Amino acid sequence: MSIERARAHLARFGLGERILQTSASSATVAQAAAAVGTQPERIAKSLTFDLGEGVTALVVAAGDVVVDNRGFKDAFGVKARMLPAAELPGRVGFAAGGV
Repeated sequence: MSIERARAHLARFGLGERILQTSASSATVAQAAAAVGTQPERIAKSLTFDLGEGVTALVVAAGDVVVDNRGFKDAFGVKARMLPAAELPGRVGFAAGGV
């Protein structure tokens, strides 16, 4: 999603001007936290999983958490398998670190 699309979407809820843009990298949770001066647990990270048969799950989580494999399997019925970076653009529309 482009920054323009994100801003337009959030504007519908009165939040369009709350987007922070920085020239610093935000490709990792640690980099994003440093760029905006906050703690990793306050960063939202997206994790993309292959659920099989071409189905993709995008999970948004706090930056300091890890996936609970048992909980994932209970929720989705399959073992947690993250998408390879090369598949991200075709499946979700952006590259790793591109959100």
